[in-house]
Amino acid sequence: FLLFLLFLLFLLFLLSSFTAHTQTLFKACRTLLQSFTLNKRHDGVDEMLLRLYNPILWRNLNAANHHVRSQSTVLLIDAFPLQDPSTTNVVIDEVLTRQFNVLENLLMDTVPSVRIVAIEGVCRILAVYWDLIPTKFTKTVLSLIVDRLSQDASSTSVRISVLTGLKYLINTNVLSHGAMRILLPRMSLRLHDNSPRVRSTFLELLLTVRDLRHIPFTDVVPLSHLHSRLIEDQRNDKLASILLQILLPTYYPQNERSSVQLERATTLLMSYPTTALVFFERLHMVIAVERVCKLILLFKRVLAVEVLKMEEEEEEEEEQERQRERGEFDDENNVDLDDETDDDDDVSPS
Repeated sequence: FLLFLLFLLFLLFLLSSFTAHTQTLFKACRTLLQSFTLNKRHDGVDEMLLRLYNPILWRNLNAANHHVRSQSTVLLIDAFPLQDPSTTNVVIDEVLTRQFNVLENLLMDTVPSVRIVAIEGVCRILAVYWDLIPTKFTKTVLSLIVDRLSQDASSTSVRISVLTGLKYLINTNVLSHGAMRILLPRMSLRLHDNSPRVRSTFLELLLTVRDLRHIPFTDVVPLSHLHSRLIEDQRNDKLASILLQILLPTYYPQNERSSVQLERATTLLMSYPTTALVFFERLHMVIAVERVCKLILLFKRVLAVEVLKMEEEEEEEEEQERQRERGEFDDENNVDLDDETDDDDDVSPS
């Protein structure tokens, strides 16, 4: 009787979670359910969750009320994968396939809030179960997220969720890096998104990629685009700061010798003077002032050497000019002397 009572109580909380009218109630019910979903490693928990969720979950995922769909999506992701390890592989595959199909449909829900929950949930599932999920599902949902949802013109929050979810996936699961190397360049236009929030989130994703060996960030976005964006967003401190952090190892690497630092900084100055002006003006936002002063001293030394060379060259040119003028003067004197000698020879004795 006690077990039956506990079963009814759990079922009541589960029903309340799907149809909760306030976020406070939903969060309270979800916290209670997570006592089970976070302990699925224990025997019998998987089977119990499937038995309880199965009659209720699918109906609520297709409910007319988008709040119910959104909350049901959260609960499905918390409990994923719903399965009964004691059944045959065929039954397990059928249940998992149903969950994959539902998640794919939720990504295309008509309401942005449901799509946001689905995006975050799918990225979370991929991060945890990347090597266990069928490749077909992985390719399908990632292509949907990258090619369609990242360009969702109807909702800025959906585009932000795509970038946040992919950043979480990259940080959590190294196995995803191969796929991300192919997919991320297809989102390069998010760098020029109309929304500063989207641009900021994309730059944070790019900053994460910058330190990865297998995904060169210049393959995701060309340096020229980053230069133009730095010039455009130089007055936005947050965006400018992230852009500087991305470009810093390229044009002023902190772990290299002074000669390398000077060479890189000079390359930027000579090749992209407009970008260099913004880069050096805002450099203090991302590194210590002492390191900025060091760069100034390096430029000063080079400038001093160049000025000395120019002075020496000017002195050499002046000396050559004086020698040339002296030579011309001597030639004129010699010509005059020769003329006088010829005149003396022409005069006859009286």
